[in-house]
Amino acid sequence: MEMEKKRILVVDDEESIQFSYQRLFRRENVEVDVCGNLKDTLAMLDQTGYDVVIADLRLSDPDGREGLEILERVRRSRPDTSVILMTGYGNGDVHEKATELGVLKYFVKPVEVEDLMNLLSRIGIPLESA
Repeated sequence: MEMEKKRILVVDDEESIQFSYQRLFRRENVEVDVCGNLKDTLAMLDQTGYDVVIADLRLSDPDGREGLEILERVRRSRPDTSVILMTGYGNGDVHEKATELGVLKYFVKPVEVEDLMNLLSRIGIPLESA
Protein backbone atom coordinates (compact mmCIF):
# COMPACT_ATOMS: atom_id res chain seq x y z
CA MET A 1 0.00 0.00 0.00
CA GLU A 2 1.45 3.35 -1.01
CA MET A 3 1.64 6.01 1.68
CA GLU A 4 -0.06 9.31 0.92
CA LYS A 5 2.42 12.08 0.15
CA LYS A 6 2.82 14.77 2.74
CA ARG A 7 3.23 18.37 1.58
CA ILE A 8 5.32 21.08 3.21
CA LEU A 9 5.47 24.73 2.20
CA VAL A 10 8.59 26.66 3.24
CA VAL A 11 8.17 30.45 3.15
CA ASP A 12 11.32 32.53 3.57
CA ASP A 13 12.78 35.45 1.64
CA GLU A 14 16.28 33.96 1.91
CA GLU A 15 16.85 31.61 -1.01
CA SER A 16 19.55 29.75 0.91
CA ILE A 17 16.99 28.79 3.57
CA GLN A 18 14.45 27.76 0.91
CA PHE A 19 17.07 25.58 -0.77
CA SER A 20 18.38 24.08 2.47
CA TYR A 21 14.97 23.19 3.88
CA GLN A 22 13.79 21.82 0.55
CA ARG A 23 16.77 19.46 0.42
CA LEU A 24 16.50 18.61 4.10
CA PHE A 25 12.80 17.66 4.12
CA ARG A 26 12.22 16.17 0.67
CA ARG A 27 11.67 12.43 0.77
CA GLU A 28 9.97 9.88 -1.42
CA ASN A 29 6.68 10.60 0.37
CA VAL A 30 7.26 14.27 1.20
CA GLU A 31 6.85 17.10 -1.32
CA VAL A 32 8.40 20.45 -0.45
CA ASP A 33 7.39 23.71 -2.12
CA VAL A 34 9.15 27.00 -1.44
CA CYS A 35 8.10 30.61 -1.71
CA GLY A 36 9.69 33.95 -0.86
CA ASN A 37 6.89 36.50 -0.68
CA LEU A 38 3.44 36.94 0.78
CA LYS A 39 1.49 37.37 -2.47
CA ASP A 40 2.76 34.14 -4.04
CA THR A 41 2.41 32.28 -0.73
CA LEU A 42 -1.25 33.21 -0.40
CA ALA A 43 -1.86 32.07 -3.99
CA MET A 44 -0.11 28.75 -3.30
CA LEU A 45 -2.18 28.24 -0.15
CA ASP A 46 -5.36 28.82 -2.15
CA GLN A 47 -4.32 26.26 -4.78
CA THR A 48 -2.67 23.52 -2.73
CA GLY A 49 -3.38 21.76 0.52
CA TYR A 50 -0.33 21.52 2.77
CA ASP A 51 0.18 19.40 5.84
CA VAL A 52 2.69 21.89 7.23
CA VAL A 53 3.63 25.49 6.50
CA ILE A 54 7.00 26.68 7.81
CA ALA A 55 7.13 30.45 7.49
CA ASP A 56 9.48 33.26 8.40
CA LEU A 57 7.66 35.98 10.31
CA ARG A 58 9.22 38.79 8.25
CA LEU A 59 9.58 38.40 4.52
CA SER A 60 10.34 41.80 3.05
CA ASP A 61 9.32 44.65 5.29
CA PRO A 62 11.67 45.15 8.28
CA ASP A 63 8.61 45.78 10.43
CA GLY A 64 6.56 43.14 8.64
CA ARG A 65 4.57 40.37 10.14
CA GLU A 66 3.73 38.46 6.99
CA GLY A 67 4.03 35.19 8.88
CA LEU A 68 1.00 36.17 10.96
CA GLU A 69 -0.97 36.90 7.78
CA ILE A 70 -0.02 33.45 6.47
CA LEU A 71 -1.06 31.87 9.77
CA GLU A 72 -4.41 33.71 9.71
CA ARG A 73 -5.09 32.57 6.12
CA VAL A 74 -4.25 28.95 6.93
CA ARG A 75 -6.48 28.99 10.02
CA ARG A 76 -9.42 30.32 7.98
CA SER A 77 -9.07 28.13 4.91
CA ARG A 78 -7.28 24.97 6.07
CA PRO A 79 -7.51 24.62 9.85
CA ASP A 80 -5.93 21.14 9.85
CA THR A 81 -2.65 22.49 8.47
CA SER A 82 0.14 22.86 11.04
CA VAL A 83 1.96 26.20 10.95
CA ILE A 84 5.48 26.75 12.28
CA LEU A 85 6.73 30.34 12.47
CA MET A 86 10.38 31.38 12.65
CA THR A 87 11.86 34.77 13.32
CA GLY A 88 15.19 36.37 13.95
CA TYR A 89 13.41 39.07 15.91
CA GLY A 90 11.75 37.56 18.97
CA ASN A 91 8.86 39.61 20.28
CA GLY A 92 6.47 38.69 23.09
CA ASP A 93 3.48 40.43 21.49
CA VAL A 94 3.96 38.61 18.18
CA HIS A 95 4.50 35.29 19.97
CA GLU A 96 1.28 35.86 21.93
CA LYS A 97 -0.67 36.71 18.75
CA ALA A 98 0.73 33.65 16.97
CA THR A 99 -0.28 31.47 19.92
CA GLU A 100 -3.81 32.94 19.87
CA LEU A 101 -4.01 32.11 16.15
CA GLY A 102 -3.00 28.51 16.77
CA VAL A 103 0.64 28.34 15.69
CA LEU A 104 2.11 24.88 16.28
CA LYS A 105 5.54 26.23 17.22
CA TYR A 106 7.24 29.62 17.26
CA PHE A 107 11.02 29.39 16.82
CA VAL A 108 13.48 32.21 17.34
CA LYS A 109 16.35 31.92 14.85
CA PRO A 110 18.77 30.32 14.63
CA VAL A 111 16.62 27.19 14.60
CA GLU A 112 18.33 23.93 15.46
CA VAL A 113 17.66 21.63 12.50
CA GLU A 114 17.29 18.65 14.82
CA ASP A 115 14.51 20.44 16.76
CA LEU A 116 12.65 21.17 13.53
CA MET A 117 13.11 17.63 12.22
CA ASN A 118 11.90 16.15 15.52
CA LEU A 119 8.83 18.40 15.53
CA LEU A 120 7.94 17.43 11.96
CA SER A 121 8.36 13.74 12.76
CA ARG A 122 6.10 14.08 15.82
CA ILE A 123 3.29 15.51 13.69
CA GLY A 124 3.47 12.72 11.13
CA ILE A 125 5.90 13.93 8.47
CA PRO A 126 8.01 10.86 7.58
CA LEU A 127 11.58 12.18 7.73
CA GLU A 128 13.44 9.04 8.74
CA SER A 129 16.22 8.17 6.33
CA ALA A 130 15.16 6.36 3.21
